[in-house]
Amino acid sequence: MTDPLSLQASDPATTAETLARIAYERPDLRPAVAANPATYPELLTWLEQFHDPAVNAAIAARRGVVPGAGWAPAAPQVGQQPGYQAPQGGFAPQGQQTSFIPQGQQGGFTPQAQQPGYHQPAQGGYGFAGSAQPYTSYDSGMAPARKSRKKAIIAGAVAGGVLLLGGGSVAAYQMVFSKLGGAESPDQAAVRLVEGFADKDMIAMYGVLSPAEIEHSRTNLDAWLSDVEDLGGEAIDYEALLATLDLEVEGLKIEVENIEEGLAKVYFTDGTLTVDADEELLASEVAKVATDLVGNPMFADYQGLMGPIPSEEEMKSQLLTELEGTFPVTVTTAEMQVADDAPFVMAVEEEGSWYVSPYLTLGEYAMVESDQARGTLASIKDAQGFDSPEAAAVGMTDAAVAFATTGDMSSLVNAMPLAERRLLALYVAPSASEFSGTEMPFEITSKEFRTRSEDKGVAEVVFENFTISIDDGVQPGTVTLSEECLALAHPTVNGEICYPEMPLLRELSLEELSFIAVEEDGGWFLSPTATMSEAFATLGRAGMEMYESGKLEDQAWIDAQTAELETYLTEKLGVSMDDLGLGMSPSF
Repeated sequence: MTDPLSLQASDPATTAETLARIAYERPDLRPAVAANPATYPELLTWLEQFHDPAVNAAIAARRGVVPGAGWAPAAPQVGQQPGYQAPQGGFAPQGQQTSFIPQGQQGGFTPQAQQPGYHQPAQGGYGFAGSAQPYTSYDSGMAPARKSRKKAIIAGAVAGGVLLLGGGSVAAYQMVFSKLGGAESPDQAAVRLVEGFADKDMIAMYGVLSPAEIEHSRTNLDAWLSDVEDLGGEAIDYEALLATLDLEVEGLKIEVENIEEGLAKVYFTDGTLTVDADEELLASEVAKVATDLVGNPMFADYQGLMGPIPSEEEMKSQLLTELEGTFPVTVTTAEMQVADDAPFVMAVEEEGSWYVSPYLTLGEYAMVESDQARGTLASIKDAQGFDSPEAAAVGMTDAAVAFATTGDMSSLVNAMPLAERRLLALYVAPSASEFSGTEMPFEITSKEFRTRSEDKGVAEVVFENFTISIDDGVQPGTVTLSEECLALAHPTVNGEICYPEMPLLRELSLEELSFIAVEEDGGWFLSPTATMSEAFATLGRAGMEMYESGKLEDQAWIDAQTAELETYLTEKLGVSMDDLGLGMSPSF
């Protein structure tokens, strides 16, 4: 499939934001971006700092200057990124007497008055990075408030808005790269997230979200997004929808609990969020987004399964009825408490900067609700990864066997990428601590994998010769898996079946399934979630094609394929579908 970013990098119609994103993400496409007449001057200046001959030649051609003949790249500022501008207010470098948060913003974030500068100690019973006060206890002084149904709905909508903005930020990548790079402390990361939310500034939010989790999410979404592109779908533009909302955060107070090195919990102990909107405009924009979504080619073939879909005007009318008298609405932190905790986010340190962790925030909320113990990150700090994607698959296999037989989960956790590694170490491993392992009824006697493809640190790994030996003391046998086939060697079942040959089942494209390995810090890790996402996307795509072709509704075709499958299994394995417990006609 043609790389869409390659086409966009050279297209004069590509937006400035997209060009900045491509330049930041794809060094191989920087020459094309530099040559694109739509590339803005600040981005060209940023590109010059890399001293890439191809990039410099493209820039020189734009300027009509021959490199080496009196032209030299502009000297970049330290830490400069495309579209960088000196911050106005905001978070100042050390030594500047600038307010912690921009003041006087309309409809935005209004913090409590405080002294200028970075490292002001948090008030209350919490210490934070750089503070000598340890965390001792938490008492917000807030009694749990009884929520009205409407406020509960609005609180949920607010949380959904945060996710919507965060999700949009992953896809948007505005050109203001000066907002990226995290924060100097956990409290700054949390405040910048709230500030970005109040200002509806997706890049400000993106800039303080964990890079490891952003990259992990992108890897998981790639398979689905490629399907949308293949089908001619387009990402929904949320800007008009967000523009209908007026968000204001006032009186925000935060306290920080240092949990361990590189991990903190930031509480919002006081403050209010006021959401106002033009109800008619909001209903109109929501109806438009919903109509665009259900009309997306990726879902068009399933509309018959979803029943009657209201028109855009019908959706708008229904929404207006639901929204009548709703706005403005104010939600306090007291109304967002979970158990005895004020609302919070989890912050992590990566590469010397602090970021908000969406994954760990969700994990922490689940832990608070369930009253389970939290684990520690200490056990994952030495994870090095493996030398190759194939080695990562072997390592994951060994780790899974070790966990199953000994109950030790550490090697299994350390075989995963950082985002999954942290989540499991903190919130899954403790609940599995009582498991001491059990004897395996089989042995893996061959662990050969092959890398089918590798691109930008993401690899598809498939079975090459993976053999499981089973010895029940009566009739020993083996199961051998390869990329496209499964071979059985047993006294009662012997032979090989291959997925592309199998009637009915070949429609599922099982041979396209793979394990997904990702490269981090020079090592390879196997990602269970990315593997599952890829599998769901592959099977979903196959199901969509079957539905589009009419096969899923053609019972005669299904019956004929089932009969052919029966014959195939008898010929290849010497057994019938009844013998395998598959005698029932499949129903899709």
